[in-house]
Amino acid sequence: MMREKLFGCFNWRLIVEAVAAALVVMACAYWGRDLARGAPLRIALAVIQGAAFGFVIVRTLQSIRRLDELGQRIHFEAIVLAFAGTGIAVTAWGFLERAGLPAVRWAVWVWPLMTLLWLVGLVVVGRRYR
Repeated sequence: MMREKLFGCFNWRLIVEAVAAALVVMACAYWGRDLARGAPLRIALAVIQGAAFGFVIVRTLQSIRRLDELGQRIHFEAIVLAFAGTGIAVTAWGFLERAGLPAVRWAVWVWPLMTLLWLVGLVVVGRRYR
């Protein structure tokens, strides 16, 4: 029951919208890859990519708002854990880079990391309220 409650905000419509936004991001990246840095079209494509990400974030928040208070609290705590975990990972890796480890392109990896940590947070926090 709790699993359906926690993940019930991620309905098929939201998933389809997120996949569509991902396709827009990938298409813009593909179309802009051969354009010169700073080219107006490349900048416009980057703005579209940012808007697509923003759209998914807003739609996800709207979906979470439809949950009851307990569901919202669980998502809030999971997002806090993801935020903190991402901050720790990025900062720690920055120190490791200065120590000689290879650089990571966080612009590519920060959202997948945050989403994964949010999922882990949902499972961990959700168990507490079972």
